[in-house]
Amino acid sequence: MGIDGLWKIIEPAAQTYALNDICLMSGRSSTNARPILRIGVDVSVVMNECVAADKAAHRYQYKSGGAMRIFFFKLCRFLHESPAVMVFVFDGPNRPSYKHGRHIDTHSIPEWCNLCKNLIESFGFYWHQAPGEAEAELARLCDLHAIDVALTGDSDAFVFGAQYVLRSISRSKKYDLYSIDAIQNTESVELSRGGLLLIALLSKSDYSNGLPGVAL
Repeated sequence: MGIDGLWKIIEPAAQTYALNDICLMSGRSSTNARPILRIGVDVSVVMNECVAADKAAHRYQYKSGGAMRIFFFKLCRFLHESPAVMVFVFDGPNRPSYKHGRHIDTHSIPEWCNLCKNLIESFGFYWHQAPGEAEAELARLCDLHAIDVALTGDSDAFVFGAQYVLRSISRSKKYDLYSIDAIQNTESVELSRGGLLLIALLSKSDYSNGLPGVAL
């Protein structure tokens, strides 16, 4: 989720590509010695998609084999569609204990967590444990040039400082690619980092109910 309504506001700044095309563009435009694209993935967002798909499958009497089976096929797609280095980032114990209007146990480990890590390693990908929120860690890894782009469905990644963000498109193999430059320079958007932060403070988000009477 992230910041309520922000995806809709910045939508005109998005460019839609297949993952392989993004990797190829990165390779052609790179001037350093490491042209292979490095993608940081918010694992909790991917797993939420898998759980939702599994529930939908059962709703329509189709047995999907569970969320982990869906996650396995997502990894297959990543391996098949992109010659990229994939780094899967997990939420850590120091994330805020209040989210979506309720208290959460930040020290409990989801039962799928270790299974995901084993699958990720089996595919030759990497995983990383964030100290707190995965999307904040992705933004930090971008800042350190450890990854090139963050794949997440949480729009607050921009407020944390991510320069490039990929967002999966429902029922599609393509992704929306957002850059902070496009968000700042697209005529119908024109939001600076400060503008994004202001929206985060005023609007409803994962950790705040926002300012009463303000809606996007």
